[in-house]
Amino acid sequence: MPAYLEFILEFGARNNPTDARFSGVRDQIVLHDPTPGPIISALGRSGRHFQLCYSLSRVRPNEDDEEGLDMSKWVFNQAAVYHRFDVDNGTVLWVVTQAGLDLQQRYKILTGPNGRPEDKTFDTPIHSLRSSLSAHLMYCHWSTESWHGYLRAIHAECDRTMHGAEYSPLHIEWLQEFQEKASVATMVIKANSETVASLRLFYTRLENTSDLPDSLREKAMMASFCNCPEPNSSTA
Repeated sequence: MPAYLEFILEFGARNNPTDARFSGVRDQIVLHDPTPGPIISALGRSGRHFQLCYSLSRVRPNEDDEEGLDMSKWVFNQAAVYHRFDVDNGTVLWVVTQAGLDLQQRYKILTGPNGRPEDKTFDTPIHSLRSSLSAHLMYCHWSTESWHGYLRAIHAECDRTMHGAEYSPLHIEWLQEFQEKASVATMVIKANSETVASLRLFYTRLENTSDLPDSLREKAMMASFCNCPEPNSSTA
């Protein structure tokens, strides 16, 4: 999917983490009269599939800053997610690009021995779809973490810098820097929220697609995913 390559090519290189070109959801639905090329029976590919990709961002402190109050030790993490689902066979493909291994570890926990059966069962198309929705939710919740702590660190750094100081043009520059950091954080949170909303909209649209197999039309499952509460982006 070319859009996923666009996410990766700009991975970590963009100057503006709120650039709308590198956020949101890109999708493709092929359920009617697929071309012969993607049909590979040995790999469980019927040619009837949907695919989507999206990017999310989070912020986290370095491990050596336990309280998370040192602004210089906070870093932005990006993740680009690609997902392909074969509607006839239930075969699933995930490609996740991230600077780190925490999403990989979380997916292993989600689908590991102690995971819930509904999050790690792929024996039928409907079970695969349910497990895929659980993975999407896990990635979305990952993007909500630590924002409250980051904004608290900005506030603490501002207090330390400005407390008891005799104001000068330099202090005005510092205040502008703090304001810019807070504004960027707010815009990234908004971009994440819009990506989550677009993901819901995609699955709502998919459910209403006439060529979707009836076996995948489980109203309660789709409603639970598409109408779940917004993740709390202020999670510390």
